[in-house]
Amino acid sequence: MTAMQIDRLGLDIGGVIMKKVGHHADTSFFGGNYLNTPEVEAAATSIRFLADTKFHENVFLVSKCGPKTEAKTKEWLDHHSFFSRAGISKENLYFCRERKDKAPICETLRITCFIDDRIDVLLYLTSVETRLHFSAKQKPQPPLVAVRDWKSVIDHFISVRFFRLGNDCTHCQSVRRHANKCSRSLLHLEKKRELTDAASARKSFASSAQSGGPWSLE
Repeated sequence: MTAMQIDRLGLDIGGVIMKKVGHHADTSFFGGNYLNTPEVEAAATSIRFLADTKFHENVFLVSKCGPKTEAKTKEWLDHHSFFSRAGISKENLYFCRERKDKAPICETLRITCFIDDRIDVLLYLTSVETRLHFSAKQKPQPPLVAVRDWKSVIDHFISVRFFRLGNDCTHCQSVRRHANKCSRSLLHLEKKRELTDAASARKSFASSAQSGGPWSLE
């Protein structure tokens, strides 16, 4: 990336944020109980972590679907208070009708990293520098990068020094330890499912991280 380039994150919704379940399941998004379709584990908290540490207001949702599914998706996002929990503006939500149409959207938004669960979509996004294949069962060919889950996403960004952490600087080493602790804490809070209030969950996470890091979740 050039020195003047701003990092911008693009995210698919189905399979990356909203869990894909069988069409005959009670919580299928294509059934009557679509509002009960579960969120992908640790999605909101991990996205907030990335927004707070790197992307800030430059996190965008880009989804391909028809008009009816678009309306249901907006309803699902509101029902789960996703925007507030993930730290994303509602203005950063985009829809298209064809998978290939994600490419011009990403180019217009100057997306530098995109996460999607479909290889064919990622291959369209030639203007995007970093393309992560989410829930990948097989390792895709470069330039795509496979990530199993949201913890893998955070671990990938840390491993490639996306946060620009040095090796010899004591402060940077502390930041790296803090970032790893953050990723573990995010998943821990999601799995427990004991804190249903988003504000309480964030307060608990901030306390468990013992502050001292270069960012704040409040």
